[in-house]
Amino acid sequence: MKRICWNLSLVIMLIIVCGCSEGDSAYQKTKADMRQGTVAETKGLQSQSLGPDDMLLKYLNTGLNAERFGKSKETYQLLSNKDKEITSEKEYLSNSKSNEPNASHELMSLMKDNISYTIKNSVIDKSVAKIEIETSRPKLPSSLLDLLLCKNSPEVEKKVIAYLHSPDLQFDKNLESFTLVKESEGWRVFLDFATKNKIKLLVEEAEALVPSLEMLSPIDGAGSSPKCAVNSLRSLTFLAC
Repeated sequence: MKRICWNLSLVIMLIIVCGCSEGDSAYQKTKADMRQGTVAETKGLQSQSLGPDDMLLKYLNTGLNAERFGKSKETYQLLSNKDKEITSEKEYLSNSKSNEPNASHELMSLMKDNISYTIKNSVIDKSVAKIEIETSRPKLPSSLLDLLLCKNSPEVEKKVIAYLHSPDLQFDKNLESFTLVKESEGWRVFLDFATKNKIKLLVEEAEALVPSLEMLSPIDGAGSSPKCAVNSLRSLTFLAC
């Protein structure tokens, strides 16, 4: 049950990051545009011809349709060469094999259909682009969310699906920043795997020290236990990745 709860938590966090949008801004793309218009148009174009905004939209849209939490061979090809030097395609895909969601295809598709994103700001400085995206996703009532995460069942999914179809559906919005770099192949998404791997290594080293530290007497004013501190650091690492 804990594994199912964790897997579904990852699904929700992926949905926060990946999505598509609608609106009247020149940088806004509706989901229909992304899947039918923009995606179809980019099929006949070389990646070199896409600007950083369109490349990021392509990356997000491709990830939204990937089965492994936003990861696929297609999304890997849109990453920067620096990221590929740190993480091979095999490792990139294998890291997500055990995280397949315990949710029906109908529910996952409906959740994705209710996601939108808007490019709020785009700054290009020579070969580096900083892009800020606003993601809009369904906001489930806490009662439904708790059931979906830890007590999912066909009956629970029916309730969630009914809510997603209802006029009472509300949305959460959050901002996220992306960095793209211009390479010989065109603009590519830079996820900085090198830094994230260093953070991961530090967390693993801290976890290895927990058994020894727990044997020591608590230090006055130290606050949380070593185990709690490591758990907090692990949470930050997950959010960074």
